[in-house]
Amino acid sequence: MKSGGRIRLCGDYKLTVNKSLVVDEHPLPTINEMFSNMAGGQKFTKLDLTQAYLQMSVRQEDQPMLTLNTHLGLYQPTRLMYGVASAPAIFQREISQILQGIPGVTVFLDDVEVTGPDDETHLNRLREVLKRFHEHNMRVNVKKCEFFADSIEYCGYIVDQHGIHKMKQKVDAIQNMPRPENREQVRAFLGLVNYYGRFMKNLSTKVYPINNLLKDKTPFVWTDACERAFLWVKSEMQSERVLVHYDAKLPLVLATDASPYGVGAVLSHIYPDGSERPIQHASQTLNATQQKYSQVDKEAYAIIFGVRKFHQYLFGRKFILVTDNKPVVQIFSPDKGLPTLCALRMQHYAVFLESFDFQIRFRASKDHGNADGMSRLPVVDRSNRNQVEEVDVVQVSQIETLPVDSKELGEATTRDRSVKELIQALKSGRTVEGRFRFGVDQKEFSLQGSCLMRGIRVYVPPTLRSRVLNELHAGHFGVSRMKSLARSYCWWENIDRDIEEIARNCVDCARVRSNPAKVPVHCWERPSEPFQRIHADFAGPFMGLYFLIIVDAHSKWPEVKVIPDMTTETTIEKMREFFAVFGLPSVLVTDRGTQFTSDQFQKFLKRNGIVHKMGAPYHPATNGQAERYVQTFKDKIKALKCPRSEVHVELQQILMAYRRTVHPTTGKSPSMLVFGRQIKSRLDLLIPRQDEQRSTHEDLRGEEKSMRSFMINDRVAARDFMSQSEKWRFGFVVERVGKLHYMIELDDGRMWKRHVDQLKPGPVPGPVTQRAELREQVPDDIQRRREMLMPGSQDYQPAVQVKAELDITEPESDVTEGDSAQNMLTPLISRQTTPISTAINDAGTGSRVQEKRSVKSRTLVDNAGETVRRSTRERKAPHRLDL
Repeated sequence: MKSGGRIRLCGDYKLTVNKSLVVDEHPLPTINEMFSNMAGGQKFTKLDLTQAYLQMSVRQEDQPMLTLNTHLGLYQPTRLMYGVASAPAIFQREISQILQGIPGVTVFLDDVEVTGPDDETHLNRLREVLKRFHEHNMRVNVKKCEFFADSIEYCGYIVDQHGIHKMKQKVDAIQNMPRPENREQVRAFLGLVNYYGRFMKNLSTKVYPINNLLKDKTPFVWTDACERAFLWVKSEMQSERVLVHYDAKLPLVLATDASPYGVGAVLSHIYPDGSERPIQHASQTLNATQQKYSQVDKEAYAIIFGVRKFHQYLFGRKFILVTDNKPVVQIFSPDKGLPTLCALRMQHYAVFLESFDFQIRFRASKDHGNADGMSRLPVVDRSNRNQVEEVDVVQVSQIETLPVDSKELGEATTRDRSVKELIQALKSGRTVEGRFRFGVDQKEFSLQGSCLMRGIRVYVPPTLRSRVLNELHAGHFGVSRMKSLARSYCWWENIDRDIEEIARNCVDCARVRSNPAKVPVHCWERPSEPFQRIHADFAGPFMGLYFLIIVDAHSKWPEVKVIPDMTTETTIEKMREFFAVFGLPSVLVTDRGTQFTSDQFQKFLKRNGIVHKMGAPYHPATNGQAERYVQTFKDKIKALKCPRSEVHVELQQILMAYRRTVHPTTGKSPSMLVFGRQIKSRLDLLIPRQDEQRSTHEDLRGEEKSMRSFMINDRVAARDFMSQSEKWRFGFVVERVGKLHYMIELDDGRMWKRHVDQLKPGPVPGPVTQRAELREQVPDDIQRRREMLMPGSQDYQPAVQVKAELDITEPESDVTEGDSAQNMLTPLISRQTTPISTAINDAGTGSRVQEKRSVKSRTLVDNAGETVRRSTRERKAPHRLDL
């Protein structure tokens, strides 16, 4: 927090960017270089740049590496952030380049000094500086700027037209050091003196009167000899033999310490011989609020005091920070991240130190006399009496939000025996056992007056917890909101348990509490056979119709019954139809509809030995099998957009498709689980089917051995159902179709298909030799057809293929039992309607005539113009079952 209530953003990059960063080593200007630039000046101007590093943009590809994780989410900085290790050197280089070439200008990070031998030159130089700042979009903080001043303070010196002088404040901590008032302060003073004893001659002789006060039998009386020794020590420590000038080439050491009533800091140089000589001392008395800090908070505040006091020396330079408190070393270590649950004050101080480059070291108290002496003999700082830190404001505001005031809370905390040991340990700086601090890291606790704080949350004693809990539950919010609210204000052991208990036992909340969390889905036990358990439900009205949906739990076989209403009588009727087809189930699962809960329906189920299971009211998931298919059924019906007259047809198509489709639960289709096979649909017609060709000469098995049969080329008589005068027609067997059907070639060339019951052995004209001669005289085309239809012959082809080659076209529809017998014949064109003997006699002299039959006209036309016989049978339109 900066002056004026502004916030300075600083990122914690110790374990992220800084750990992997090659730190820029651009040198900062030395004191001699800065003073040489200001030599000869009459007036001095001091400019302060606003926000320093934040005025420098970061390349877009580098911005993700600076991402900040905050309680409000992730933020990606676009400017150079405080906390980046190389930021000071980068900023110093850029500002030096911007103001390069302007005489009388000194740049030290965000402080720019301008001077000149006269006012006109001074003004011209200042104008040029501001011009370059404007060109590079740099901004200055006018409130912290000094223009044309007679003197300025810089790095512990006062610079004016007469030269360089020591600042009075540099020796104030020694000059105004109060005399010791008790033996403890005497020990602290002598520790400070002995720390620099090597630089003072005859030290032990000079300070003997003060050392004599530490003897047990000597009364503590501050004599004139003690006063002279005390003044001599202060004079020596301000002399050039002890106090040295700042040198940018020598390492810097900042030692800090805290006592119950003051803090001290010493800025020193380490010389090549290993000696440590002070540059400046500083001390401060703690105000009433600060004296109530825990000891670790006081030690941390001493570090912050020293860094702020010597900011001009430390900012932008690497230095060594020395303290005698180990917890502070762990918290502020640059190599370790800040503990998440660390006390708020520690977090605030750690973020402030992110802007500095330092190493922190531990030094035992016996070797830490320089800073210890300054903290125990602090200079009275009147400006610090009313000083209030930002952390104090936050913690006090947290306490004020509770339904108890800070005074009452402090008194109750003082009486609370469970935290008595912890409070004493925080005041003295010692560490207590875990049982006295609730098993929580002691670093998280701090003191704010008489109140105990854990981070930003105040500890609430048992006597006040009920009032705080009632305040947290004032809005009757749930456990999560109450815990979230409590985490911002208060804490005690088992606070979460107490919040859960008060929320659970609140009667007003119980009346309006939401449903409990749903238990894991419980699946029905899968039946061992089809239709052992069925699920039923109603759907509709849809287009004025209702539907009774029944689903088998084993096979997922669906049945949908279209019903005019949903009465119990209709339900029983449709159930009977279903049971007549698939049998009685063992279990019927339904909801609690009035149709299913009625006495009539219950008696119907009882008579049939069916167990009826119903789910709880308003819990349709129990009958999820039927409910899910109701939704599927509704979606499919709506998608079809069919009129009411076609609902039945479309319904059957939906059922057909569903029963044939593989169900994801069973891995098989419902029809496969019910019938053991896939029911046939029109899609099966797409797959070509190869009939197995069987030889007519293979032996018949079982009852087929006694069945009447014919061989190929056997002379048979075939029944003629169309002729009024001729009952039988004669011909030869050319092919056996299946077991009972034969293809017969008549003597006039026509091809008939007849059942074995429609055939009998036929007469053969003349002796056997004459029959052979007769066959030899058959025209070539008829003889070729016979050979093609004889299995085993060289030119054998199936009858269907032979008919295709000879342009014999079958009727489009299949022959059924209801058709007339004449539908089985396929007429062939012959030369004339005379008997076959005449056709044979004419074959020797006449040429072959090709014949074709038209499918559309069903007429026979002879290419030579001769009249042929045509069928007078009236054909019926083909009839198919449309699924």
